[in-house]
Amino acid sequence: MGDYWGMNPRTKKHKARESSLRKSTLAQLGESRVLQLFMPMLDEHNRSVIQVASAHGQEPVLEVGPGDDCAVLTGDNRRTVITTDTLVHGQDFLDIWPAGPRSGGYEVGWKATTQNLADIAAMGAEPVSLFVSLSLPPGTPMVGLKTLPAVSSTRCMHAALQSVR
Repeated sequence: MGDYWGMNPRTKKHKARESSLRKSTLAQLGESRVLQLFMPMLDEHNRSVIQVASAHGQEPVLEVGPGDDCAVLTGDNRRTVITTDTLVHGQDFLDIWPAGPRSGGYEVGWKATTQNLADIAAMGAEPVSLFVSLSLPPGTPMVGLKTLPAVSSTRCMHAALQSVR
C-alpha cells in the first residue's frame, strides 16, 4: 500500500501525521496540499488500471492524467482532451467585490467558460464541447443564475463549440 496522506503505517510518525490531518480543514491545507495528498492515490490507481489493461492486451487510454490542466485520453487513432475547472464562490469570484462591483451570472458564466477554454488551448487542443462547473453557496439567488446558460452559449459560439449540460 502507498504512503497515502503522508502516512505510512510502518513509520513512527504515522499517528502524529494522521491526527494532524484529521484536525485540518480544506481551507487550512489549501488546494496545493490537498492535491499533493490525493495524487499518490490517483497515480497508484492509474498504474493498476494500466496493468489490468496490459494483461488483457489493451492499450492504456489515459495519456496525461491528474496534475495537469486537462486529462488526455487516447483511442481510435486520436486524442481527446477533457477538463472541468470548477470556479468556487469566494475564491474565484465574489458576489460583491471590496471596491463595489458585483459579479453576476454574466460575469461568472463568461469567466467559467473562458477559463475552461483556456485550459484546453494550453494543451494545444481544439475545443469541440465544454463542461462548466461552479461551486455556489446555497443562498445564491436564481435571478443571478438565469444568465449563466445564455452567457456560456454565447461564449461557446465565439469559439464555435457546443456546450455540454
